[in-house]
Amino acid sequence: MGNSYTKLSFDKIRRRDPNTINYSIFSENARLPIDMLFKEPFIVEGLVLGLCIKGSAKIKISFNEYELKPDTVFVLIPSQVVHLVENSEDFLIESLYISFDFMIGLPLEQDFDSAFNLRKRPCINISSEAMQNLLEYFTFIVKQYNRAEQPYRDTIIKGLIFSLLAEFTAIYKNNAADRNIVTTRQEELTNEFLKLLIEDHKEERSVSHYADKLYVTRKHLSATVKQVTGRTVLEWIHAVFITTTKVLLKNSNKTIAEISEELNFSSPSFFCRLFKTHAGMSPMEYRNLN
Repeated sequence: MGNSYTKLSFDKIRRRDPNTINYSIFSENARLPIDMLFKEPFIVEGLVLGLCIKGSAKIKISFNEYELKPDTVFVLIPSQVVHLVENSEDFLIESLYISFDFMIGLPLEQDFDSAFNLRKRPCINISSEAMQNLLEYFTFIVKQYNRAEQPYRDTIIKGLIFSLLAEFTAIYKNNAADRNIVTTRQEELTNEFLKLLIEDHKEERSVSHYADKLYVTRKHLSATVKQVTGRTVLEWIHAVFITTTKVLLKNSNKTIAEISEELNFSSPSFFCRLFKTHAGMSPMEYRNLN
């Protein structure tokens, strides 16, 4: 499947769009052209927060069809396949893009239950008042980004995005409570794995460690996680390793050796090889990126 779809990656958006807020990507006026978002089926990398402003559309998210109309919000999470089925001529959405790197640097609760509700119901309808509140967040974030003279601009934007994510989380939690969404045993096991991964990822990178702590076989855990998320256990381990390392490289003054030690590697050279294998560049090359 991965070979059949374009990945909506942040590097790709940066190349086409000059308005970049660290890991939060905007197009002009916080709008992303429809031809860029839906021109062809794509796999989401990172997190997409979207608001349908006017018009209507039908989209498929992980092969399930949903309708977008005014006062509909949608959240796309990593590994979902998205495809536009049809849309009206006046279809307009506001979109905000946040990468794993940015998310992992925020003091968010490790609430994966909400994430699985998102996977089950990525699109929901909200009141006009709630939609207006979210639109004000989007507008204000862009306004703050344009304040180039503000020395604490990045800090301000991070705080605003943290607040916006809390608003989205509350909306989805309240909606899920009303709908009484049922979680399968496979989803529960995957949820437990992801929580454990966040807790132990700096110390453990073996599939066996997580399977043993969850009292299942490696084969069963890997098959279950792959079925629910589209990624294997090892792919999740490497993904979290890469995002954590990127945060440490960009947001700390620690040396490569110190980061390697913090992440429990036997040697800096092994740490560098693994990072380069999955990130496509050395840790120092990533640190020196603008």
